[in-house]
Amino acid sequence: MIQPRENNPWDGWRTAAQRGDVDHALQALYGAMAEEVSRQGAVCWLSGKCCHFDAYGHRLYVTGLEVAWVLDQAGMPPRSPAAGHACPYQSKRQCTIHAWRPMGCRIFFCQDGTEAWQHDLYERKLKGLREIHDRFGVDYGYMEWLAALDGAVSSGCFAGSELDDAGAGANC
Repeated sequence: MIQPRENNPWDGWRTAAQRGDVDHALQALYGAMAEEVSRQGAVCWLSGKCCHFDAYGHRLYVTGLEVAWVLDQAGMPPRSPAAGHACPYQSKRQCTIHAWRPMGCRIFFCQDGTEAWQHDLYERKLKGLREIHDRFGVDYGYMEWLAALDGAVSSGCFAGSELDDAGAGANC
């Protein structure tokens, strides 16, 4: 089991996200999910509505591992997650982390008629995500996206946050 130092779960999630076997497992899960979404005929209209959580009336939930993986792949958000109620990775209606977006973003579509299959697919793939945590001994934490990003950034564990001389996060 990957044990976080000093009771900081972000350290464990960051360490796990940087492992090749964990990266491969996440990408395989996301690839299988993309195939299922494609079979449903869902189309992203690039409206950007879904990234404005309060205005669209929904919340995005993620695991700590997903957040750490996004931060490892895409880097720190260009603006503070605590600065608003929209995804800090959205720019001019475009997702700047499309290749690394969390599972919920990969399944949610604004298109009418998609609601019927989204929930079932999400629940099945969430079980797969939980299995990745279990298989690799990664602590499981499930949280709201903006709060999770804010927590990760504040943890000091990720590049671009306040790093100590050794390059690891000051609090990690």
